[in-house]
Amino acid sequence: MSAESFTPYIGDTATVRNLLDAKLRSITGVTGLLLAGADGRPVAHVLEPDRANAAAAVCAASVSLGQRLADFVGPGRLSELTVRSPDGYVLLYAVGDKHVLMIMTVASANIARIHLACRDLRQELTGEAAPDPTAPD
Repeated sequence: MSAESFTPYIGDTATVRNLLDAKLRSITGVTGLLLAGADGRPVAHVLEPDRANAAAAVCAASVSLGQRLADFVGPGRLSELTVRSPDGYVLLYAVGDKHVLMIMTVASANIARIHLACRDLRQELTGEAAPDPTAPD
């Protein structure tokens, strides 16, 4: 799957990787980023190379299960999923209908700041307007 297949705003995988790398360097506490297809394949990442394939597959499966959990509270597409462990967080964001963005952090990371920055990143990747968290559904 090429980056071109998911958005007209980002032209190639190298551009997406550069965007992820810039975001990694700009947000304190972020240790890795991955953009994966819903099919579980990595599109672009800033991770150790041997982790990208497994992480992409787990992210795709997690978003699918997260969508099922979200359906319990009502209809609509899953927006984000947060996993917390003693060593850090894994944040998953739906990027359109066909992709998922994974953010890995240290335990002391400012998750609220990361959520805001990653919503902006999702907007950059898709060209969609960022959702207003204060707006009623």
